[in-house]
Formats: sequence, structure tokens, C-alpha cells
Amino acid sequence: MLQNEFKTLYNVPSFVTEIFETDKFTTQNIVLSAYRLIDEKTPLATLAGRIIQRGTKNFDSPYKLTRYLYSLNGAILKVNTVKLGDYQVFLIALKILNEGFFGQNLFEKSLSLLEEIFLSPILQNENFKEDYFLEEKNNLLSEIRTLINDRPRYALERFIKIMCKNERFGISNLGSEEEVEKISNDELSHFYFESILKDNRFLHFVGEFNDDNIDKAVNTFKLNKNDAEIENCNEIVIKHKPEVVIEKEKIQQTWLFLGYRHNIASNSPLYGALILFNAIFGKFSTSRLFAELREKMGLCYYISSSIPANKNILIVSSAIIWKNYKKIVETTEKIRLNISRDILDNELNIAKKLTISGLRSIEDDSLTLISSRIEFLLRDPLINLSKLKKWIEDTNIEDVKRVASELWLDTIYALRGEL
Repeated sequence: MLQNEFKTLYNVPSFVTEIFETDKFTTQNIVLSAYRLIDEKTPLATLAGRIIQRGTKNFDSPYKLTRYLYSLNGAILKVNTVKLGDYQVFLIALKILNEGFFGQNLFEKSLSLLEEIFLSPILQNENFKEDYFLEEKNNLLSEIRTLINDRPRYALERFIKIMCKNERFGISNLGSEEEVEKISNDELSHFYFESILKDNRFLHFVGEFNDDNIDKAVNTFKLNKNDAEIENCNEIVIKHKPEVVIEKEKIQQTWLFLGYRHNIASNSPLYGALILFNAIFGKFSTSRLFAELREKMGLCYYISSSIPANKNILIVSSAIIWKNYKKIVETTEKIRLNISRDILDNELNIAKKLTISGLRSIEDDSLTLISSRIEFLLRDPLINLSKLKKWIEDTNIEDVKRVASELWLDTIYALRGEL
């Protein structure tokens, strides 16, 4: 049966192990993550993550590694780096079929593989294999160079860089072309072994496991540093008036972003009201921004709002015709102010229903469940899905109105056509 939440098995400042015991899935899921504050070294972690999944000491090519994963009854390996607030998280995820169904020492073999991928990637002269380094560096450079062709993603990256300049969150997970060009194999290899392998870690399990297997995994990956407390980096930034930045490209459609800030602590029950404000404001097709600006006034192709993980901002994203720019900005602010004055009971009930349904769906995918838990750990370990649901259920109209009144517009960014 599904338990309510993750259970902590091992907890020191630098290493936390948790398990979500459930028979809901036919798989066992193991995720090892290392986290660090975002800084100028961020693109190195991104590049290293792409290289280590190319091969290991004993499986020294993508072909051999893929064949071995296949021999483990089709085990699935994923390596990724993500931004969660002011932290970059380096994730290695392994999904295997439940050993109880198939035996064959699947867990032990999979654990050995996970250890090898993380601790013993394929090397050449004490650095990453040169061919793999060059290929993945070129792939990353190509992704950065072609980002401008993906207009929504490019515009969002530019907006975040502008709104959060001089903040960790404003640093791109990919890095800039100039930064990546400068990365050498020596620098990257040293960074991986001297930084990432020594960064604070989380180890998560979802599925059915026996205690001996868990103990083996903990002993394999645990760290014992004593100076590794998670820092609360959500500084409050206040500008005297919203910053407006308009950039031009040879495009017909304009991408418009409005960035709001707030000072609602993520471990406060009022955070539930913020989530519900977002639901009423712009997250869903039933929200006021979509209903008013898209359906009623026809001023945009689409519009929505979102709350980035672990960062005290709210983003309104829209695709528009440039001539409607001022009207959309004015109406968006008017809608926010209207929510601060009046919310219908039915509106709040629909927002709660949709939001809680979305939270429940997190439990339907093991990797999403673990990613969500890592978000909470980096905010406050005492927060969990059950507590978040309770905050949302207990939120009243006055709470949401208060949140709406306390948001302030920080940045307006538009990527518009030259015509």
C-alpha cells in the first residue's frame, strides 16, 4: 500500500537518505543527487552530467553501457542537472523492475552500476575520455547557439537573466557560449572529482526494498561532512519601480513576460494561498488571465502564470501581437488587484480542486515524486505533500486576497518583432 510520505532513514548535514515505501509500482527507483549553490561553475556540472552517462570504467562505451542496462531487464538510466531556486541539483536516476518479481540480484547489480557511473566514469590519462569531452562540449555549445531558434525558451532565459541579475537564479544552467568555450578537460575533470563528488547528497528510494539493500546503498554513498547545512538564499529584492526591457528580433509574434516578487516564506501556511492565487490568476484555462485576455478580449495567443520552484517570484508568460502590449500589461495588473478585492466561493473551490488533483498526480510517477521531495528538502525538510495539501484545504478567500495584494511587479520583458 501507498504510505503517506517519505521516511527518513539516515540524516547528517551532508547526506540524507529517504524512502517512499509502496507496492504501487512494478519498479524500484533509486535517485542519487548532489546539490550545490549556483555559481559561475554551473555549466561545468551540466557538461559533466552529459559525459558520465557515456560510459564507465567497466562499460567504456555508450553501446556497452546500454547493453548492460538491457541485461538488467531493461533498466532505465537518467542523468540530469536542474535548477531549483538558488541550487543546482545533479541527478542520477536508475529505474529497475522490482527484484521481488524477477530475482537475479537486480538491485545489487544496479547499485554497483550506479556507484560506477557516479564514482568511476570512464577516464583517459586521469581526465574524462577526450573524445567524449569534445563531443559533449560541442553538443552543449550547439544547444546554446540554437537556443535563439526556440523563441519561447530563449525569451524566458533572457527574462530570468534580466529580472534576477546579480542573483544565483539568474545564472543559466547551460552557461554562455563564451563560458563553455573556455572549459578544458583538465578543469572539468578536476571540478567533477573535487567538487561534485564532495557536494552534499540526497539518496532516495521509491518502491519495495529490503533493509539489507538499503544499508548497502547508504554505506556506498554516504558523506560525513559536518559543515553542510542548506542555506536559505531567498533574498528579498525591491526595486523602486518595475524594470522594463524591450528587445527586438526578426520575428512576428511577441513574447511578453511579467515578473512579480513576494516575500511569502515557503514554510508558511500562507504559501498554500500563494499557490491558490496562481491557480485563480493564470495557471489554468479556467483562470482569470486566460478567460479575460485570451477568451474575452482576444489580446493574446496564450497566457499563463507559474511559480518557479524554490524562488520567491511569480511569472506571467504570454504570446501576443506587439500592438496589444500596453493593454495586456495594464489588464494583467488590474486582474491581480481585482483578485485582492473580490474572489467568488466557486472560484476558490475550483482552484482547490484542480490544485489538489495536480498534487495527487505527483504520486503517480516515481521520479516526479522524488523530484518534488528534493524541492521540499532544499526549502524546509519539514514540508511535504501532505502538509502542502492541508495548507491548501485550509486556505480561505481572505488569505488569497492578502497574497494578491502583497505581490509587486518587478520586471516587464518583451521580445518583439522588428516590424
